[in-house]
Amino acid sequence: MRLAVVLDDFTPARGGAERYLAELAERLVARGHEVRVYCRRHAEPPRGVTCVVVAAGGLTRVARERRFAAAACARAREEGCAPLLGIRHAPAVDLYQPHGGSWDASAAARRACDPRPWRRAWRGFAQRWSPRHRHFRAVERALLQRPDVVTLAVSERVRDDLAAIVPAARERTVVVPPAIDVERFAALARARADRPRAARGATLLFVAHDFELKGLRHALAAFARSDAAARGARLEVAGRGDPAPYARLVAQLAIGAQVEFCGAPRDIAPLLAGADLLLHPTWFDPCALVCLEALAAGVPVVTTARNGAASAVAEAGGRVVALPSEHAELAAAIDALLAEGAAAEARAAAVGARFGWDESLRTLLPLLEAAAARRSAR
Repeated sequence: MRLAVVLDDFTPARGGAERYLAELAERLVARGHEVRVYCRRHAEPPRGVTCVVVAAGGLTRVARERRFAAAACARAREEGCAPLLGIRHAPAVDLYQPHGGSWDASAAARRACDPRPWRRAWRGFAQRWSPRHRHFRAVERALLQRPDVVTLAVSERVRDDLAAIVPAARERTVVVPPAIDVERFAALARARADRPRAARGATLLFVAHDFELKGLRHALAAFARSDAAARGARLEVAGRGDPAPYARLVAQLAIGAQVEFCGAPRDIAPLLAGADLLLHPTWFDPCALVCLEALAAGVPVVTTARNGAASAVAEAGGRVVALPSEHAELAAAIDALLAEGAAAEARAAAVGARFGWDESLRTLLPLLEAAAARRSAR
């Protein structure tokens, strides 16, 4: 199989979908398949993976998007690729894997997370009428309406969101959760279990690059209300976001001595190794990879129902609140989960162990190979 992946930017170090795709590509190459990534730009590709830069000009963002999607798919076909896996909105692909969730659901969350009413109103107007938003909504609808396209949803939440756009797409949508290196994180879980809790102290962790969308404002407010904070717990904040607006909030909440902004981590493992709880009060997450990694590492999770990983968190005995703005509920969830101690950690590790690559590829590989066969038969 010669798989083509179509996306605009391939920089695995940024995490999220790009890190997942890099690990997927490495594993497919190790199994004897060829993987080619068609993109506008990329960082150092994984070993054995070919990156093909596709230039696509245009005076507007929409024009550049259209030309890139068409040119990338055309070149992949010319070079004998089958199937084509679209991460971005490319109408000519064989499989569609929207790691960012549905366009409408993501846009609605970006409106909701803004604390300024006038900005929410402006975002709503822009999302309804801007050429960019209209283009992406139209392409997504076209992909979901195609009977020959299989959609790979990272969670049941995403499948529901896509079915709300095109109900018939539900039967062509397969849920394939993100995969993680469970062996690596299980080793962290064992190491954490062997260390006395008193030696670690109470450390909460928040990890995200988009601080506003992933609920940092609410994480800080909930932490300040918690009994854990009153007992001297710490909150570590990791990610590429600008800490300045939140540093002011930290000062207002009088928790400055207990909150540390760590910047963007090269590796999340050391942070998870020292954490007692992951706090992820997101406004929107198709399926937060950091939550799955935390579970596999034996770190209990508090999140919201807006997270596609919420079902796994709940199954692991974590806490799921309805909205990030429910600060009292979040604070109570923090305290309750910390009080459960080692039992909560063991439940987390047991559920997290199910998100390994072997299990994921057992679902994903037949879908890729069937799509390649359908394309070759045309």
